[in-house]
Amino acid sequence: MPSSVECQALMLTPRGRGAVATIRLQGTAALGVVTQLFRPLSGESLTSLPSASIVVGQWQCKSSSHGERLVICLRAPEQIDVHCHGGWSAAAAVLMSLAELGVDQITWEDWLAAHGSDPIASAALVALASACTERTATVLLDQYAGALRREIESICDLLEARDMAVAEARLGELQANGLVGMRLTQPWRVVLCGRPNVGKSSLINAMVGYRRAIVHDRSGTTRDVVTAVTAWQGWPIELADTAGIRETQGAVESAGIERAHREVESSDLVLLVADASHRWDNEDIRLADSLRVDLLIHNKADIGVNCALRPAGWSTIATTGEGIDQLMSGIARHLLSRCPLPGAAVPFTCAQNTAISDALVATQSADRDAATTALTSLLAC
Repeated sequence: MPSSVECQALMLTPRGRGAVATIRLQGTAALGVVTQLFRPLSGESLTSLPSASIVVGQWQCKSSSHGERLVICLRAPEQIDVHCHGGWSAAAAVLMSLAELGVDQITWEDWLAAHGSDPIASAALVALASACTERTATVLLDQYAGALRREIESICDLLEARDMAVAEARLGELQANGLVGMRLTQPWRVVLCGRPNVGKSSLINAMVGYRRAIVHDRSGTTRDVVTAVTAWQGWPIELADTAGIRETQGAVESAGIERAHREVESSDLVLLVADASHRWDNEDIRLADSLRVDLLIHNKADIGVNCALRPAGWSTIATTGEGIDQLMSGIARHLLSRCPLPGAAVPFTCAQNTAISDALVATQSADRDAATTALTSLLAC
């Protein structure tokens, strides 16, 4: 039985339905493992075939009396790709048969980290698989193409030349860009909160462009957090519609209100939605004072009353979409204090941002060696 060092298997295609699933085997025992499980339809011996040969045959699986009909590609004696049916059941059967022979299974992310020549480029490839929009993917592609690595190398040269002021300024730019970089694979979280029946559900539906939340004129309809992911100007935003906040005796509704408060605390941006068709009263004031509020929305502005007595905010009519584009632009400006230019260096992982912050602190303290060490840790494999 081969050890995990001698042979490893990894899925190269994402889990889900598809035409073909590809499993890669690598290691000195790869050919021996495949020879035990795979029977070419031609009857030829795999050891007699040249590299890059593509072979159709039967894969022996305990889960199937007939095995799996599939295709293998002999990329090299120590690297073989197995192409099977795209459904997860077929791929799982192949992986199980490999595990029974002692083949270790690793993730493609671990494989890429171990075999990539540039850790930043490898991390960018991993992040690209989770990019939310074309715009965020473009930023990651710039980092894969070397934007971040070149900037770090340039700053290291500045440190070597003892140009500490310029190095500090450039590190500050990287640190600022890192605030956006951390959101290339995870959307900003925007929470809508407010009193019951102020139109939060209608508003979130208008913001995402389709009906995601249940709309009803009965107070307390939304009792759990309903989320929807959208994008504005290419930046991903997750909107959370929470239960209306009010004094209540109902246990179920109270639980929903408690969840709403937790969502507010963990969000990147809080929108307090008020009903413009009613007076701004003491309950509105109490709620605004008790919550963290980043933007105030006056919904139902078409039937608004006493507008002059209301605090400044954004006016919307969720049912018609009026004011929604302006509101989304305001949200984007609030979340993105700066937008990286095309081709800019953008740190996009926690490790990168931590190292850059450490280098900046060291530079500000005139500790050139510590700053250089922090930056070069990102460049080494």
